[in-house]
Amino acid sequence: MTPAERGTRPWEELQELVGSENIDIIEGYIASLSASETTLAVSRLSEQDQAKLLTVLVPDEAASVIQQLPDVQVAELFDELAPDTAAEIIEELPSDQQADLVSEILPAQAEAILLQMGATVAEDVRSLIQFTDDVAGGLMVKEYLAYPQSFTVSQVLDDLRANAERYR
Repeated sequence: MTPAERGTRPWEELQELVGSENIDIIEGYIASLSASETTLAVSRLSEQDQAKLLTVLVPDEAASVIQQLPDVQVAELFDELAPDTAAEIIEELPSDQQADLVSEILPAQAEAILLQMGATVAEDVRSLIQFTDDVAGGLMVKEYLAYPQSFTVSQVLDDLRANAERYR
């Protein structure tokens, strides 16, 4: 049952759940929300509760949540997170989103986060943040899929369908 069906506001329920710090219930609740409900619920939380939410979720779940929020809001939130926590979450994002987010964060905090990231990931982010959004380099991603030349189109499509969630 969705929050609307229960006659409740998603941000109020999420705020209560964040206070409980029960990760399984929080993750289940977020999964029950639509993307727009998640965005609304998280954006209505206080900065303190937003930070707490991101620290209690596993990094890939936290990354899924922040992908639904405006970059400016996420950058402000990441300015307050511990660099190691922020690095774990950022590492779960696609490389173009990593670069966009790191470029929005205060420079000192961004550098502290990059120092906590794996060397290869941090190097990739550093190489991408040098480009502005309005040039081709600003749209680049470091991830790609490669298939053996012997694969048929059908095999590639089957693999893409089977691994759609993993490849996102």
